[in-house]
Amino acid sequence: MYFLETVREEGRALPEFLVLLEPTSPFVQPAHIEQCLEMLKNDPAADSAQTVAEIAPNSHAYNQRYHDEGGSHFLFPQERLKCFNKQLKPLFYNHGNVRVMRVKSLLKKKDLFGDRSIPVVIPRVYCMDVDGPEDLAVAKSLLDSGVVAVPDC
Repeated sequence: MYFLETVREEGRALPEFLVLLEPTSPFVQPAHIEQCLEMLKNDPAADSAQTVAEIAPNSHAYNQRYHDEGGSHFLFPQERLKCFNKQLKPLFYNHGNVRVMRVKSLLKKKDLFGDRSIPVVIPRVYCMDVDGPEDLAVAKSLLDSGVVAVPDC
């Protein structure tokens, strides 16, 4: 926000779109950035586009728990009763690794996503965050095994 507001105050031209990439997301694919930009260009009512991936069954919200002095409890017990196996659970998504926002919307609403964000579904493996030594080892293994390829840029 500071950068955009400074550019605007200096009277310089603002870009139409801003792409947010995080250094902890090593598997960003240029094609995913291009898809987000294309989706946003084709939908003038959208404030942003973002990559998303299906939640792994074990990480599904209906499997989440909290702990207190009474033990371990499901966070959504009623939903879990109705959707006790992975085939019955609704598809949920988590954020991916690319966010593209319309600068005009970002400055007006002060929100990366705005009111309307277009999802671009990508394979879960590309959404990996490297937040610690274990994640780095997994990322290296994914690269070494060829599961994730480094794109030609």
